[in-house]
Amino acid sequence: MDFANAMGVIMNILIFGSLAASIFMNGSLQYLWVMINAQQLMVHTGLFTFMFPQNAQFFMSKMIKVANFDVLPSEDIVNGIFGFENNEPINSNFE
Repeated sequence: MDFANAMGVIMNILIFGSLAASIFMNGSLQYLWVMINAQQLMVHTGLFTFMFPQNAQFFMSKMIKVANFDVLPSEDIVNGIFGFENNEPINSNFE
């Protein structure tokens, strides 16, 4: 595992771990809303035409994955659970 993937995994663990800890410890939901608001602001700054340094671009790419809930390989999970197969269409209406 290279350094970038390891840092991405660590960042995901820290973000979701702190979220889960605050929810299970009956923490105030105000912290959750503040975190979501800050995450939205960080993700939307990528839409501006600023030149970001490489470390900021790396952080933004990981934050976009977290904001899109794209931290787990959903296609692999769905295919593993349901086992869909690629079949030929029945007729031209199903292409």
